Amino acid sequence: MQALIPAAGMAVRMRPLSLKTHKCLFKIGGKPIIYHMFSNLQKCGISSVVMALGYKSEQIKRYINENFRDFKVSFVVNEKYETTNNAYSVWLAKDAIKGSFVLLDSDILFDYRIIKKLLAGRGSRIAVHFKSGLGEEEVKVKLGKGGRVLEIGKEIKPSLAAGESVGIELFTKELGKALFGKLEEQIVKRKITTQYYESAFQELLDSGKKMTAVGIGGYACMELDTPEDLKKAEKEVLPLLP
Repeated sequence: MQALIPAAGMAVRMRPLSLKTHKCLFKIGGKPIIYHMFSNLQKCGISSVVMALGYKSEQIKRYINENFRDFKVSFVVNEKYETTNNAYSVWLAKDAIKGSFVLLDSDILFDYRIIKKLLAGRGSRIAVHFKSGLGEEEVKVKLGKGGRVLEIGKEIKPSLAAGESVGIELFTKELGKALFGKLEEQIVKRKITTQYYESAFQELLDSGKKMTAVGIGGYACMELDTPEDLKKAEKEVLPLLP
């Protein structure tokens, strides 16, 4: 099992903090976000990681190489990070992924047991925070029978959404290949380079591919988009982590 972490973006909403430091190196509880992430992967028995870098890539490489020597880490670099989105970064990692993998955003503080839940099931699965009262910015999911994901994206009407995708997914080898194939189609054939990777998820779902929602239950998880999020995570999320 591998992990794929896209971390190429410039984190504009984190400015001025992100002008000097990549967002995944911001500290929560005295440790960088990426430290918490790698520690969680280690607790789940995942030590092979592919990172798709771009903005301030050397900062991240240096930190990983100095602090996680027990991991096998491969880096791919998105040289077009200023004009592309995370779908492009994920696509660049296609040759480095060899089988099943966990895809997770680089700006999440979360309980490692969320990954454990994904690993415990069968098939390709998406971690979802089941809740109401969602807004326009959240990546929402609409579900069918048995928790099958029918739609995923920000554009889903909040009233139709079962919850929010938290940015952690597990792909089987087969669906992973299909995902990279769909990204190839978007980027190479259709010349679309500014999409979020969830757009490829949706095209897979529309073609009949199956992904199942897995509720994160009471496990803590938070995406860190703004300086205010960092303060909130320090006070409200970090104390809940095991």
